[in-house]
This record gives sequence, C-alpha cells and structure tokens, in this order.
Amino acid sequence: MTELYKEYSQALFMLAVEENLQKKFLEELKEIKEIFLNSPDFMSLLSSPAIPLSERKKVIDNALKDNYQEHIVSFIKLLCDKKHILSFDLCVDEYEALLENFESTSVAKVKSALELSSAQMEELTVKLKKLSGRNVVLECETDKTLLGGLIIEIDGKEIDASLKSRLKEVKEVIKR
Repeated sequence: MTELYKEYSQALFMLAVEENLQKKFLEELKEIKEIFLNSPDFMSLLSSPAIPLSERKKVIDNALKDNYQEHIVSFIKLLCDKKHILSFDLCVDEYEALLENFESTSVAKVKSALELSSAQMEELTVKLKKLSGRNVVLECETDKTLLGGLIIEIDGKEIDASLKSRLKEVKEVIKR
C-alpha cells in the first residue's frame, strides 16, 4: 500500500475539520486501533478475502456502528473495500500527526480591497507567523468596500488596517 494510507488519513482528517471533530475522531480511531491490536482474529476476519465483503461490512456495523461516529465506521469499511484494512494502524498514526500539525497552525482570514499577489501573501504569512508564533494558512477574500488595506482575523483577534476604518476614525475626530 506504500503511501496510500496517508491519502486515506488526509481525506478523513479533512472531513473531521469540516465537522470540527478532529479530536473526537482521533479518540475513536485510537480506541478501534486498540481493539484491532488486542483482537488479531477480528483483524484477520476483516482482511480475509475468503469472507465476502458484504459479510465483513456487516461485522463492522455490528461491532462498531453503535459506539462510533458514522464517518469512522465508513472509513473502516472503505479500508476493507479497498483491501487496505491491515494499514489501519498506519492511518491512525498519520491522522494523529496531521492533527498535531494542524493544531500548531493558525488560519488567518484576510479581507482586502484588491486581490493580494503571491508575494504579498508570502510577506503577510511571514509577518503573521512571527506575530502568532505558529504556522499560518491564509484564507483570502476581496471586499471592495474596504477601499484599501486589510482586515485580518487570526486566533480570535481582528487586526483592522483598512482604509475604510481609518476614514471612519477621521470622521469621528472631525465630529468632536
């Protein structure tokens, strides 16, 4: 299976992120990994080509469906279906590595009046990494109402360096 387990793990991890269940999935994956390690007969049954796939999927449902997330159960069925169930422990290890990496990464939502060039995005990423002390992934969108500058949301904080907010501040000063 060479490196295919990484692709499976990444797909499951992306799904977990979408549902905001990264840690829950890891918890369940580790529990199931323990079950498989402590029950070699169970793993033999799931990997046996002599047993029809439909029967193996029924066994998975009977053993896991009531106690684990539907996506986790489906993931195990997929591994059986693709004849990669013996790499389940590698998938769990890779998933855990992905989670550790993800948790040391911040997502910065950047709004700008104009689309940022790749050089600007790189410079912004470097500055935000220094500011946050974490790896940074940018999610950029354009908002013409800003007139110029940026609004950045990162780690629950907002940095408003937009022309729109500066003009609003000047307007407030003039009103006084």
